[in-house]
Amino acid sequence: MHLSRPELFAKQESRPLIWLSLLCVLAAFFCFWDLRGLGFLDNEGRYAEVAREMLRTGDWITPRLNGEVFLNKPPLVFWLTALGFLAGGLTESVRWISGAATLATLLVLYDLGHRIWSPRAGLWTAAVYLTSAITVIEARILRPEPFLTLFLCITLWGAVRVSEHQRGRDPGGRFWGPGALWLGVGLGIMAKGFLSLALPLIALAPALLLAGQLRKGRCYVPAWGLVLAAALVLPWHVAAGLRNEGFWWDYVVNQHFLVFFDRKFPRDHIPDPLWLAWAMFALRLFPWLFLLPAAIRRQFHRARAARSVTEWLPLTWLGSISLFFSLSSGRLEHYFIPAVPAAALLVGGYCDVWARYPGARTWRRYLPFGSILIVGLAGLALGPLVLRWTGALTTVPRLLPLAFTAMGAVTVAGAASTALIGLRRPVPALLAVVLSFLVFAGCAAQALGAINALASARCVVQRLDPQLVAESEVAYEAGEEYQLCGVLDFYLRRRVLLPEPLGFIPPTYLKQYVQRLFEDRKQFVREWARGDRRYLLFTNPEKPLDRAADYPQPYYEVARGGGRQVITNKPLRWEAGALMRGQYP
Repeated sequence: MHLSRPELFAKQESRPLIWLSLLCVLAAFFCFWDLRGLGFLDNEGRYAEVAREMLRTGDWITPRLNGEVFLNKPPLVFWLTALGFLAGGLTESVRWISGAATLATLLVLYDLGHRIWSPRAGLWTAAVYLTSAITVIEARILRPEPFLTLFLCITLWGAVRVSEHQRGRDPGGRFWGPGALWLGVGLGIMAKGFLSLALPLIALAPALLLAGQLRKGRCYVPAWGLVLAAALVLPWHVAAGLRNEGFWWDYVVNQHFLVFFDRKFPRDHIPDPLWLAWAMFALRLFPWLFLLPAAIRRQFHRARAARSVTEWLPLTWLGSISLFFSLSSGRLEHYFIPAVPAAALLVGGYCDVWARYPGARTWRRYLPFGSILIVGLAGLALGPLVLRWTGALTTVPRLLPLAFTAMGAVTVAGAASTALIGLRRPVPALLAVVLSFLVFAGCAAQALGAINALASARCVVQRLDPQLVAESEVAYEAGEEYQLCGVLDFYLRRRVLLPEPLGFIPPTYLKQYVQRLFEDRKQFVREWARGDRRYLLFTNPEKPLDRAADYPQPYYEVARGGGRQVITNKPLRWEAGALMRGQYP
């Protein structure tokens, strides 16, 4: 049976959608599977606790942490988490909102690849993004980065539609382009602050300049688009500023400008060195990192020939954001996450061309897949040694079979894809990498669960006798990042006492609440030693364990886990090695 040209075209168009549906099913499994099995990490606990306190107080304007104002972050992630709690209860399953953001990013990237190149390029882009080494892990963590990445993708998707409309290729881009662009900016600002305005600007402006279309920049900034973004951004910012003295200086200057130069106060994070940030960025792009140089070279030649914003944008997106955070002296390694979709786009477009036009058999075509094979063999050889050297196997022996399975999948993928390239079968070679890294992603998710007891406060809280907790004053050894108390607040369902950190300089909005938020350290030590009431002190997970000289005296260890010790100021009664419940002098 012969198909007409329109029917044949429709059939070819439908195939990528079928494969995209399968890819989405796999992504949903990895993103939403067994979320309650993992306790919240310290940074996750901050977002969970602020959302819980929103529900408890009914105040959705002024976020609170440990009972006091917390305005370091815009509220969208808190709001979404609170709504997730309303839907599913106060459990770790609320992480599904991060998984949903990752799944939506996958779909936006598919359509970006479709619009810039072809439906098959969009499918390869989605596959590359899903099977990058850390994508699945980050989809299972409650924090703003999945939302920042999604809204940045939506913003630049809108920019592509505006550009294509100017070229007469997208009639609907006149409305949907600016609408998506400024919707993404507005939502991004509510999720991560004004960084969501800066990142699209530094990605799009060089693309306009290189395409010789800087004068057409006004088409991307219609008045109604600015009104749309303002309608999303201004109500909360104005309300928070009116309610909280000192908000504007801290939010705009301290949290956005000073943090870039590592001059923020309090200095509640230690910047990562540039080599570590780039190493983690490379890991995020593994295994597709080995195809990225060729993809960049190919796209550079295409962009120079086409002089199109659409063709330049993946390059400027990747380059500008990477450079921007490399120049920041206050960088953290996860700041580079918004550049990962740009790399996925470039590699996805390259995979599409390579799959359709295998070309000559040269040593360069073996290099990427041979590199994957070498990394897999190195992982099989060195992985057990590294796990033993770090002591991980002593506490979590389950990591060894997971590491062997993961690196075994990488090795098989490298060997199979290298052999298939030799046979000029690029599509099966690329599919071998995709399938193996789905196995890798599954192992990584299980490894995250295996080490969770070492990283989450949930395990140590569960080990404590509820009656002991109820009859004690709970305190936390806070550093300048006192916000890490949030995970204890969440699991204990109560406010904890915070001895004031040494040398703590409060943000301007918090100055009037410092005496309510913190306990005088000397007074705390005196009451601890006096022993009129029992204290349970959770130590700071950012500091080493077993620091006897740092703890108030006398002290007795109650439990440890999640990087913490729990100590008390009064001895516990023991009988036959077991704690006698209900007998706490």
